[in-house]
Amino acid sequence: MPALTERGVSDPAITRSLDAVTAATDADQVLRAIAGGTCETARRQLRAISVLCDSVHADPLIADAARRADLPYRERLDQAALRLAEFGAVRAGVDQAEASDVLWFFFGRISWRHLHEMGWNWPRAERWLLARATSALCGDGH
Repeated sequence: MPALTERGVSDPAITRSLDAVTAATDADQVLRAIAGGTCETARRQLRAISVLCDSVHADPLIADAARRADLPYRERLDQAALRLAEFGAVRAGVDQAEASDVLWFFFGRISWRHLHEMGWNWPRAERWLLARATSALCGDGH
């Protein structure tokens, strides 16, 4: 199991999307980078994600591996939430912790898996998650 999670954590799409978040000049670029990077990673790592999701409650070792894999994922989303705050893009009343949780809700491994299982193709899922996350974090007029 550690090999599966390590492969996912070190996916090159993650580095590319983090670089894009760092280089972003506005909130839209940050959100597009996160949507695109997490979509690409989910697409490439779907089998590992499925094994984790299907087994996380059945085996404590797998649950621990999933938790350890989620930590750097969450830290990367924390960085994106910070960038959104730096741009003043997050709606009033949403602090950085909540913004990070919203990013995790929309761009975490479970969301991608559910949409894929519902028969959505990757571009459609990416567009929809991006639009919903943008609305939740920045408001409908953004």
